[in-house]
Amino acid sequence: MEVCRKMGADAELPVSVLANEEAWEMFSSGVGHVATLSTIKPYAQYIVKECGGLPLALKVVCGALRKEENVNVWRNFLRKLRSPATSVIEDLNENVFKVLKVSYDQLKNIQEKKCLLFCGLYPEDSVIEKSRLIGYWRAERIISGKLTLEQALDEGETILQALIDASLLEKCVENDSVKMHDVIRDLVLAMTSLQGEEPTHLVRAGISSEIIPEEVEWRNATRISFINHDLHSLPESPDCPELLTLLLQGNNNLEVIPETFFNNMPSLRVLDLSHTRIKSLPTSISKLDGLRELVLLDCEDLEALPKEITALKELEVLYVGRSRIEIGRRGMKSEELIIPVGMICEIPHIEVIELTSRLSDKHTEIIAKELSNLGSLSSLAFDFHIVGNLQHFLQNSIPWKEKRLTQFMFLAGKNAYHTYGGNFLIFQMSKKYKRFLAYEGGGEERESGLPPVIEDVLSCSNCFLLRRHGKLKTLSELGTQNTDELRFCWIRECVALETIVNRYGLEMSAFSNLEVLFLDELSNLKSILCLEMEEGQSSSPPPPLHANSFTNLTRLDVWKCPLIEQLFSSRFMLQKMSNLKHLSVGRCVGLKGMIPEDEKVEYEALPKLWKLRLHSLPEFVNLFEGVPMCWQSLDVVIMEDTPKLRKLPFDTNSAPTLKGIYGNQPEWWDTLEWDNYDAKLQLL
Repeated sequence: MEVCRKMGADAELPVSVLANEEAWEMFSSGVGHVATLSTIKPYAQYIVKECGGLPLALKVVCGALRKEENVNVWRNFLRKLRSPATSVIEDLNENVFKVLKVSYDQLKNIQEKKCLLFCGLYPEDSVIEKSRLIGYWRAERIISGKLTLEQALDEGETILQALIDASLLEKCVENDSVKMHDVIRDLVLAMTSLQGEEPTHLVRAGISSEIIPEEVEWRNATRISFINHDLHSLPESPDCPELLTLLLQGNNNLEVIPETFFNNMPSLRVLDLSHTRIKSLPTSISKLDGLRELVLLDCEDLEALPKEITALKELEVLYVGRSRIEIGRRGMKSEELIIPVGMICEIPHIEVIELTSRLSDKHTEIIAKELSNLGSLSSLAFDFHIVGNLQHFLQNSIPWKEKRLTQFMFLAGKNAYHTYGGNFLIFQMSKKYKRFLAYEGGGEERESGLPPVIEDVLSCSNCFLLRRHGKLKTLSELGTQNTDELRFCWIRECVALETIVNRYGLEMSAFSNLEVLFLDELSNLKSILCLEMEEGQSSSPPPPLHANSFTNLTRLDVWKCPLIEQLFSSRFMLQKMSNLKHLSVGRCVGLKGMIPEDEKVEYEALPKLWKLRLHSLPEFVNLFEGVPMCWQSLDVVIMEDTPKLRKLPFDTNSAPTLKGIYGNQPEWWDTLEWDNYDAKLQLL
């Protein structure tokens, strides 16, 4: 990529690896008829998979196995191919690794090389979360500890992009993760093995085996990874003088850590014990006086944190409780975790705390006060339970007052803990947007607005979940200063809410940066943008709709809102939705159409729409009838239980990229009227 940029290329076209079918075709033609023999074909298929679609690797392997009919040779070859760190195949090393290593050698600095080698600690085909990986790098000081958390994340992203540009890492569909190609990983494992030229890694990640490596491997290792290894036990007191990182997550059968296990790990900086069944930490944890990151997520049997953690004076990052991904999938654990009073205050350099274990109300109040006394916090995830605890934190936290707490996930209100815990999408959004606030009212609010402390946090938040507020009639009441930063907003079960933005209100620039809006179970919602005057309002013309309102919205979901009759109340609103990509509407029993029939629209509506879903709309009859359409990006339409809809505005000109219409009503399909029907569109 760098070469292309220096050449001033007009376009860069990344060459991807071969698809499975193409890889098999290349391999089978290279080795000859033997690949089709019943005894050999299963091994041949596994070998092709190990090559990961990389033509260079396939070519070398073809040369080694061409016309080989001995099944034992194939079986042995596959075994060696799967163990590159201990038994590298000579031809593969000479002809593939030697070529690929050029890319490694060409990396600009030692920092990028160290970061790449670190990625080899993950199991094959792992999706590697960027923020967690960068956190490990920072704890090891591959990335400078003098940088703030935000600066470190920026530098880490820059390094990852350099590795992607060099084709040593791959982008994932979700931009918050990366992958390492299997053959690149094999190269890294070979370089960091006992016989390699780089600092030694002991990697058994993703391997199901109860065999514990020999003592010499522990002693020489700078990093050890047993991720998803199926460990049942650990050695009593391994001698690891150079060990910097120990990754033990994903060992669901690991229940006990020996009391003396950490006695001889003086250099340890990163310890991850997530997804294990440990009930406690051994007293030898106090020996890790240089530890900077401790991860204890999804340790379901963990009963308490030991007082010995106060000995970890260099600790900067502490994750305890449910990981956000498990919160989203299974909800939060109800059992309470015991945390010694005063423990958090005794860790002076703590910068990142994610504490998502269930705590009692009394314990929550104590911990909230301890958190407010920490002077180095830059990231905090915590359920404050009641608004008063959050208020105490905001009033006393120096990092919050000085705007140094740049990432947060604050939960407050009666059941915000469980509201957040039950939704996977909310988990995704809180990770993506970094400044997340969830507030749940009691349904008996005395005023229409939010508590002042919630408004204070909202003005700094870019992701907001509001549930069960009983008085709020319009989100315009929250004010522009509280909605300017919002990029994701989910409103649920607010029984008094009638509209999102009132054009006759004072705050018409609201939601200028909003990207995602979810409206869910709003029994009195009549419109998203209201153009009508309320009783007692001036009869003067309404103010013009602010140029930025809703213009950044890319996703709109409206579910269980029975009183809304037209999704887009006017052509003004529809015009503002020019960046909308994903539109989903369901179970709105009163919805009749997308836009009032008397509204004249002269421009092309929703030009960037990619996905449209309509579900359980018994009165719906008008899908943009009479509105100019040019949906160049429309990919899929899902229509379920829309019995009164008779005409679809799709044809080869208006939706040239549409792959299909998915539905569940064959009899309804036959009643549709089509303009320029394209046979490629089919009900599936």
